[in-house]
Amino acid sequence: MSARRRVVVLVNDFGPPWDEAGKNNAREAARRLARHHDVVCLGLGERDAEETIDGLRVIRSASPLYRSRWKRLLYALGYARLICRARGLLGDFRPERIVCFWETATTALPAAWLRSVLAPEARLIQVVWTDSYALQAAPAGIWLTEHLPNLLFNGELATGIAIRRVDCVVATSRYLAGRMRVAGARQVFAGGHGVDLERFAPVDSGPRSEGPPVVGYLGHATHAKGLEVLLEAAGPLAERGELELRLALSDSPEAEALRRSVGRGVRIEGYCDPGVFFRGCDLLVFPRVSSYGTASYPNAILEAMACGRCVLTTRQPAIEELVRDGETGALVPPGDAGALRQAISELLGDAALREGMGGAAREWVARELGWERALQPLEAALEQDG
Repeated sequence: MSARRRVVVLVNDFGPPWDEAGKNNAREAARRLARHHDVVCLGLGERDAEETIDGLRVIRSASPLYRSRWKRLLYALGYARLICRARGLLGDFRPERIVCFWETATTALPAAWLRSVLAPEARLIQVVWTDSYALQAAPAGIWLTEHLPNLLFNGELATGIAIRRVDCVVATSRYLAGRMRVAGARQVFAGGHGVDLERFAPVDSGPRSEGPPVVGYLGHATHAKGLEVLLEAAGPLAERGELELRLALSDSPEAEALRRSVGRGVRIEGYCDPGVFFRGCDLLVFPRVSSYGTASYPNAILEAMACGRCVLTTRQPAIEELVRDGETGALVPPGDAGALRQAISELLGDAALREGMGGAAREWVARELGWERALQPLEAALEQDG
């Protein structure tokens, strides 16, 4: 048994519901580390708070405009405030290890700053699950609120500067691990992203009620997710009654704009239980248009696969590690509404094909991404010295 250590896990918006990639991964990692170590979760939130969640001590510092779409431009102020307050917030707790779940490689900069004022001798492990931003065209409003902040705070130049400040990187896909090595990371592990196989499991709920087949999407409504492409592809089919399109969207200005613009046959829902949602759909579609700005191994894709559902998504580097086209799901080129519409029609027309892909997807996720296996790289990184 390794020595018991004092560990700080850096988190964002750490609290139920646990249905976003960062919160799911950070929570499960913190819970498992707490079996053998003294763990405190520290990070940003909508308000200053200290509470116990899942048996973990969780301390959050308020970040400006936390729920606003403009928060991306001001997020650095939240990190600065947290770092200035960190010693007072933690009291006598001085970590030997700091595990940063602040999502991007570039958040290694505030994480390293926090270490310098909190515990300079602590080993700093950066968990990275989103790709660096690559310049691309977008509508002006989206470019200002989504693309410009990523260009400034998550671009390749900033990634290269930041990632050298940590002792070790745990990247949630083989693709991201390669990207971090190229960026200059000292030591890189691939792993740290898993699925709750009990919560997300196939359930035979009996025959579904009569009606058109249900095509579902669950997630954010940001530009990188490709909802505009999905509506262009599936909207006409929904209008003609060939399918019902269900969109389970997190609350955001983008989601509100969509509510006002969708046509007949499209239903927009708010928060729901993801497992129930996935099992209520005949086909899950995740039309991501780029690899930046979302989880490298998207939780929604993994959880839908774990539920034994057929997944249709786009060819992105890390996604192709999960979805083998024609075996564990189906892939189309990103941004191609015509190809997406054709694939939706073909898959809805072949129930046996969908069922076979869904079964193979469940088997693969259960074998490769159960939490016991997924967190081994992070646990190995934490045990190392230097």
